[in-house]
Amino acid sequence: MDLKGAKVYSDGRHFLAIAHTTRPKRPKRNKPEKEYVIDDNGKVLEEKEEISTITLPSGRILTEVKWNGEDYVPVKRKAKPQGRTVTKKELFTELFNQTAGLNKRERKNKIIDGIKGLFEDEKKAKDYVKDNLEREKRNYIVRMQRMNRIANITPFNYFCTFTYDSEKITEDYFKKRLLQTLQNLHSKKGWLYMGVWERGKDTDRLHFHGLFYIPEMIGSIYEKKDYNTNKKKIVKSNVNTYFEDKFGRNDFQEIDANPIQKEYSVKYLRKYLTKTNDRVIYSRGLAPMRKLDILEDDVLCGYLDNPTKYILADDFTVINDGTVEGQANNELLLKMPKAK
Repeated sequence: MDLKGAKVYSDGRHFLAIAHTTRPKRPKRNKPEKEYVIDDNGKVLEEKEEISTITLPSGRILTEVKWNGEDYVPVKRKAKPQGRTVTKKELFTELFNQTAGLNKRERKNKIIDGIKGLFEDEKKAKDYVKDNLEREKRNYIVRMQRMNRIANITPFNYFCTFTYDSEKITEDYFKKRLLQTLQNLHSKKGWLYMGVWERGKDTDRLHFHGLFYIPEMIGSIYEKKDYNTNKKKIVKSNVNTYFEDKFGRNDFQEIDANPIQKEYSVKYLRKYLTKTNDRVIYSRGLAPMRKLDILEDDVLCGYLDNPTKYILADDFTVINDGTVEGQANNELLLKMPKAK
């Protein structure tokens, strides 16, 4: 049986296909969260009322009204308290990011202490924190899965590090202009990348680490030797003259076809995501899976107990909407439609 419109990805060892299935769309939940005004210590100064806007049969629009159980009544304006407005989810996310360096128990207790003022009792605060920690764990797993699949299906050929020279530019300018430069290189030269921001442990200087697919290099690369005070030895770096003139220090380490070397680079990025809980920065054109038609002869076997997932031959035939494109390789898969 051929697979039409299958989602194809790589786990680093084999290509796998997920058969196309149809599922009913889940309705979107647009219910706004309740807002609280809190002080710097997390104490609730005011619980904001749920205010509505209604249109009367006559066509007249009433704003700032609330439902009292029987009818909509105008909301009386109150003096604005001195504090900041947050929802429970916003405050949880803020506390979650602030406690990134703590162990699980300390982190959980810190978050509960910071958010319990928004709940009727501490038990409800603990249940809320527990549920949201599970949500963050699931989100982290999904993010790691996405990053791994993109790395496995994209022919990245460089691992690059960028920092900045304080005598040339400021940190804010560096962060903004580096991303603009990379976006331009993606549009004009076909560069693809995924990476993360990281601060130096001792210097607190901002860096950008990333995996890059560079089909056409700009500038020239030369080997530079510097004394590393942390490692206490001379280290070599491959410096790109274009980025050196524009920003400052950089290192372009070429990645060969060895999958172990790419996996090491992905683990390097994953380490910083674990520490900072920051997001991965992706260029356009990257996707964890591609939408293809798969021939029955290219299906080797099923995948564990999953009835919709199959292991494919390493050289399976790439078919896009009925057109044979060639034998499978990462460069060819880059040109195929993204799977949603």
